[in-house]
Amino acid sequence: MLGRAEVAQHMPGRLGEIADRHRKPDRAVQCVGDRDLLAAHHGPTFGAEDFTREMNLPVRREKEAVDLIYARSHHRDRRRGAAHIQAVDGVWVDLNDPEGCKRFARQARALGMSAISIIHPNQIDIANAAFTPAKEDIDYAREVLKAFDDARARGAGAVAFRGQLLDFPIVDRARQTVELARSLGVPE
Repeated sequence: MLGRAEVAQHMPGRLGEIADRHRKPDRAVQCVGDRDLLAAHHGPTFGAEDFTREMNLPVRREKEAVDLIYARSHHRDRRRGAAHIQAVDGVWVDLNDPEGCKRFARQARALGMSAISIIHPNQIDIANAAFTPAKEDIDYAREVLKAFDDARARGAGAVAFRGQLLDFPIVDRARQTVELARSLGVPE
């Protein structure tokens, strides 16, 4: 990962070039400050601690870092929406609070993040659990796909499933869920 100091040498407008030059599975440009957050179009990791310092937020986080919801959501939007890059949330720094880390990771997933950054081996299972589709979600996604495929085979123009209209974005999310589970080796 390229640290803040290396990125800071370059103008924010050049962040895309830096990200492209260093785009490898084991490297990422970290987005850490308010200027980075608003100016960068590339770089999947949100540096929460640097951002909170620059924004003069309290030194101790409360709950799932609710004070960072806007910044985290904006980060996700810039990565996933505009740049189609996976958005990785920041770290949970309180190593003595695994329940807080679980809530933070679940919230990151609910916000649309692809992962959280971890700083300790004890956080690996927590992160994996939050970002691996649950069996219930996989089963539901498969049922959505089957209902959609069955309706399309019958020539139906609109597809209802359990009282919900199934349109292409829902079907696409169901496919993504099944594909993610398959790629992670989740048993069927």
